[in-house]
Formats: sequence, C-alpha cells, structure tokens
Amino acid sequence: MMSSSALITRISFLNFLLMSGLLLTCSKEKSVVWSSNKDHTTAIKAVVESLLDTIKKNNPEYPGGFSIYVTYPGGKAFATAGFANAPTELTHFRAASNTKSFTSTSIMLLYQKGKLNFNANYNIPFKNSITILQLMQHRAGVFDVSNEMIPDSIQANVPYKGANYLDYIMETDPTHTFTFDELTSVNSATGLYYFPPGGGYHYSNSGYVLLGKIIERVSGKSYSDFVKDEIMGPMGLLSSSMPYL
Repeated sequence: MMSSSALITRISFLNFLLMSGLLLTCSKEKSVVWSSNKDHTTAIKAVVESLLDTIKKNNPEYPGGFSIYVTYPGGKAFATAGFANAPTELTHFRAASNTKSFTSTSIMLLYQKGKLNFNANYNIPFKNSITILQLMQHRAGVFDVSNEMIPDSIQANVPYKGANYLDYIMETDPTHTFTFDELTSVNSATGLYYFPPGGGYHYSNSGYVLLGKIIERVSGKSYSDFVKDEIMGPMGLLSSSMPYL
C-alpha cells in the first residue's frame, strides 16, 4: 500500500491521465483537453462536483468525496468536493486501491518494452489459461483473499476457514506485512475461484497481487522499487512514498 499527496483521487486509472496532463473526462459527452495558457481549476472543480453528484444519486449514503490534484504544462490545480474536513494538496493518505493504477501502468510499461512473457508457478485454479489482461480487467476469476471470507465448506485443511485471511493474521500480529507470495499461497491452498478466466467480472485484489508478482519477476526489482524508479520519479511524484510496513 502507499501514502500519497500527489495521488488524490478515487477515480481508478483516471489519475494518471490527470497527472500526465493529457485528458480529464467526466462522461462520454464532456471532456476537458489541457492547454498550457489557461487556468483549469474551474473546469476541474466542475468535473469533481459532477462525479460526486453522480455517485450520490445512485448511493445517497455515500460517506466520502473526491479530491484531485492536477499538474499540467501551464501550472497546477486542486479541487475537492464532498468532505466535511476537506483535504488539501499537501494531505498524505493511504492510496489503497488507487495503487492498482500504478500496477496497471507498470504492466503497460513492461509490455511496451517487450518484456512480458510470464509463466506462473503458483498452483492456483486455471493458472495455465489466465491472461495478464484478464487480471487487469478483474475478469480472471481469481478469488479475492483480502475482501472475502474463506468458506467453511472447502475441503482444504487450513486454519482460517470461516474467516477473512487478513483478519485472521492481524488478530495475532496487528503489524504484519503481507507479501505477494503469502497472499497467493492462500489461493493455492484453498483452490477457490469465482469462475473460469473470462467467464465474468469480479473485483479482485488477489488478481492484482499476481500482477505485482509479475512485475517483480519480469523487472528483477521489487514492486516498490519499480514503481518508484519507473513512475514516481519520472512523473515528479516527490511527495509519494512506498512504505515497507
């Protein structure tokens, strides 16, 4: 996981489009294309408020908001909406699933360099037919170890049946640092999956755990080092960090 002051958004892969200064999209009909001689704060604010309005129409009890920090050739802008105690552009927070945007970008960088030729040695269901693209799109059917309970009904003899694996571990070790290998071993030991690869859509942190391991295996670097060297540094995300614990 990662703390970040530059990545202040809950909008999936959109954050990289924002910080690259390429395109900010609210809907298929409405977009803002950056120019270097204009202050885009008002336009960004409008998009943030529109996104929040859309969320709240479908989820009236939604408790959060949106904040976006954008840099572009002519300057920078920050906009926020929906928070009782609004963050600022200097606020650090745990990036959580926004980290998936860094993972996806890392995979695409390796793809552009022609380095993706990976054979998994994990004994997870359908390991020989899952594709990298399916993992990125949450269409590989990989059981989400971090968000799901391990069913009591499985035949595997594991001590965390009927519990969430992360909760099970943290009950005895609250400061435990989970590794890619450890989390994937739960998928291997339990044999759990949602559907055969390509057979549907199901959000899965564990699918992105596999992508993280692919990045390490292919690049020869740790996940955090690759992200720092290939994304944070080149993009000038100097206030972002990848704490080990």
